Amino acid sequence: MILIDGRLAGVLDTGGFGPADPALDLVAAWHMLDTGMRNLLRANLGIEDLEWRRGAAWAFEQRWGWSGTTRIRTPL
Repeated sequence: MILIDGRLAGVLDTGGFGPADPALDLVAAWHMLDTGMRNLLRANLGIEDLEWRRGAAWAFEQRWGWSGTTRIRTPL
């Protein structure tokens, strides 16, 4: 909360920061790349299965939120 002269002046919403999960860096791959390119990226980065699946889960969660507000199709 931000107070000015003892009165509420604003609220900082930190919900968008997300947890410190490195799998969040993989979300763009799930939204923007097809299967072949995602597999190539994964092989070159040396991503382990659990982190890869977490990245997919984060992307799914985002895509689910977009489903009613956009017509963009993702390869997910």
